[in-house]
Formats: sequence, structure tokens, C-alpha cells
Amino acid sequence: MPKKKDKHLDVLKDLLSDLIHAREWQKARVIAQHLIKIDSKDLGLRTALGMISFEINQLDEAEECFRHVLDADPDNANILLNMSALCAYRGDFKGQLEWALRATQCEEGGPQPLFAVSDAYIRLGQLTDAEAELERAAELYPEDIRSHRMLGHVYLALQRLRKARDEFRAALRMDFSDAGLWCDLGHTLSLLEKYPDALAAFLRALHLEPDDPLYAYNVGNAYLTLNKSEKAIPYLMKAVQRDPDYSLAHYDLGLAFLSMAKYEESVTASKAALRADPDMVSQQTNLGMGATSNLGIAFMNLGKYPEAEDCFRKNLKLAASTYFNLGLTLFRQERYEESLLNFQRALEIEPNDPEYLDLLSNAFLELGRLDEAMEAIRAAIAADENYALAHYDLGTVLAQMKGQDAAALRAFKRSLELDKNLFWAYYSIGCIYAKQGKKKSALRFLGKAFQKGFRDMAHLEQDSDWEGLREDPDFQALTAKYAANP
Repeated sequence: MPKKKDKHLDVLKDLLSDLIHAREWQKARVIAQHLIKIDSKDLGLRTALGMISFEINQLDEAEECFRHVLDADPDNANILLNMSALCAYRGDFKGQLEWALRATQCEEGGPQPLFAVSDAYIRLGQLTDAEAELERAAELYPEDIRSHRMLGHVYLALQRLRKARDEFRAALRMDFSDAGLWCDLGHTLSLLEKYPDALAAFLRALHLEPDDPLYAYNVGNAYLTLNKSEKAIPYLMKAVQRDPDYSLAHYDLGLAFLSMAKYEESVTASKAALRADPDMVSQQTNLGMGATSNLGIAFMNLGKYPEAEDCFRKNLKLAASTYFNLGLTLFRQERYEESLLNFQRALEIEPNDPEYLDLLSNAFLELGRLDEAMEAIRAAIAADENYALAHYDLGTVLAQMKGQDAAALRAFKRSLELDKNLFWAYYSIGCIYAKQGKKKSALRFLGKAFQKGFRDMAHLEQDSDWEGLREDPDFQALTAKYAANP
């Protein structure tokens, strides 16, 4: 008959196994420590305690257990891999690589040491070494899906997008029901600008895991990329319903509503995107700028100044659009001096942006600084000859200058060649003809302005260019027609 002590140990070991399977780590730790006091030579108990300690972030205890096992069994691939993982968890990637390489020398290691070595190379930024190791793993273990998945990620990092696509497709041939792989394929296809194919991949991932907010977001974002905001909204709504704190999904919702001119809804969604960090202090809600800034600082401290400069200039481009939009907001409030300052700040960062130059010209014009307005608008046209609004604004500046009506007409007509729906250009041509007493032409262009969408009756009533026609029956009939049909 077994001894009573042995029975007691078996009961405790069974309990330990049950607690580990139930992931009740603290209780399991107490039982494992107790069992080791009873039988300090049991390597299985040391291994179990090491794994438990690792799970609850007691890393020093985990390392002590693993080293104890390796003292007795130095070629234990499983423990060597645990030591490798422990180093990775501490951020010691060189140590991770050393332990993983030791594991590859073990006869019973299987494919896992190769993947551990590859992971260490990836973390160290040695992507070509990771590629070679994973290709070796794919050759030795052709049925292991991990080599294709990891190779896909390596090729993505190396911007070898077609190879990444091929690896993800190879992995999907092994497991067609892996939603994560469909998601990886979708992102790769997006980078390849194969947007309809990317959408199909994201839809497949969502079909496989319909409650995952990330997959719903990916579908919504893909529709946004295809300029299908209305189709994007249900998927983005699903993402935020599943995860109310999903800032990026709220952001995309705000963008979708904005593109559909649903401004109240855009305000609500955009505020939700900022809810966790309304003052934009945390890099979690400014991840792109934050990561780019961190990258720049790291490059700077490594003495890689051109790379650092490139990072900071990327962030400055975002600042340029902020200055511009602040300037536009101030301009619409008729705070022209302040708007001018912000347009100039935007142009210090992006000196050849035609839209920024165009609004700078508008601000100068409102301040009566015609020469500076002319200089800015000609710079806008030089930056983009096909920018219809710049040609229209050139006409506006010229119309304010004595003796420049013919040049203004040419500018307005050029803007209409580029954008036939620019109703303010039709209106402005009508104004010039009205001042010249050319009633028929004036009313023809005013009528075209109305047809294209002009409805600013308050502006028309106050515009002195039309004084000579206000009592004219044809003018009155035309304006009355569209005043009644806003």
C-alpha cells in the first residue's frame, strides 16, 4: 500500500494541476511552494512554480526556478525557451536571443526554438536575420503556419508588400478560418492600394468574428478609404458599441459624418474620440505624433540627425494644418489680422501649399492690402495651375483694382473651365457686366449662378454692383424666382 505521505502529495499535486488549469495563480503558487518544501528535488514542481511566478510577474522567483531546473537538466528546451521569454519580458532582447539559440541546439526542441530566435531578431531590429531563420523554419516544418504568419509580418516591416501578401495567403491556405490572418492580409492589401480587395479581406475577418470591435473598425475604415462614408458608418457604430472607449473608431465616425456634412453628429463623435484625453496630453490618443516624436528623439540621441529631422518635420506638417484651420475659423469670424498670422505660420511650414496661399490672399484682401493679396494669389496659382478657387480669387483681387475688369473676367472664366460648378464665379462675372451696364450678360450669368446653387440673397441685396438693375423687371423676376425656391 502507498504511504499516507505519498497519498497526501498526490492530492496536493492534483490540486495544483487543477488550480493551474483554472488560472488561479496565487493559490497555485502557495501549493507549489508548499510541495517544494516537501520535495525540493522534484524538477516538475520547480518548473510549475517558475511558470506560475512568470504569470503573476514574479520574475526573479521564476528565473530562480528555471535556473534550478537547468542546473540539473541543461538541455531542457522548454526551460531554455522560458528563460528566453523571461528576458523578452524584461526588455533584454540580446538575452532572449542567447537563450533561444541555446534551445535550438536541443534535440527535442522542435520548431519553437526557431520561432523564438526569429522573434528575438525582430525585437532587435535584425529583420534580415529573422527572415533567414523563418525561411529555415518553413523549410524544416512546412506544415507549421507560424513561419508564414511571422514571415508576413517581417516582410511588412521591410515594406516588401507583395511578399507579405503571399505569405499571409499561404498561411490562410492552411487555416482559412483565422480572422487575424484575414486582418493581416487586409492591411497588406491596403498598403498595396488594393482597396476593394482589402475591404473583402476585412469583411471576411468580421464574418469569422462578428463581435470583435477591431474587425468592425477595419471594415468601416476601408469603406472610408473608398469614399463610401455612408457604408462606413454602421460598421464604425458597431465598433464603438462593442468598445465605447475605442477612440480611433470614434475619430473615423467623426470623419465620416464630416464628409457627409452631418456636422452635429461629427461633433458628438469627435468629442467621444477625445473623451479619454480631452487636452491631448497622453500619447495614447496622439499615437502617430507621439511615436514619431519618440523616434526623432531616439535618432537624435543616436547622432542620426537627418533621420531625426525628418521625424520632426513630419509632425510639423500636422501643425501646419492646425494653424491653417485656426486661421480659417478666425477668418470666418472676420478676425482678419489674427487669421492672417495663422495662415503665415502655416506657410512657414508648408510654403508651397496652394490652399494656404489662397486663404492668405483672402485675408490680405479683407484688410485692403491689395498688392500683398495679389502676390499671395499668384503664388497659389504657381503652386497649382489647376486650382480653380485660386483663379476665382485672382479675379476677386483684380476686380478690386481700377481698370482690371477684363483681367478679372479672364480669371473668373478660367476658374469655370476648371470647375463648372463654382457659382461664385458666375455671380462675379455677372457683377462686372452689371457695373458695365451690360444687362443681358449680367442677368445671364446671375441666372447661371442661381442654377449652380447661389442663394445668398442678403449678399445680393447689399451688393452695390447691382444698383443699376434693382428696378429692372427682369432682374426682379429672376431674383424673386429663386428667393421663393431657396
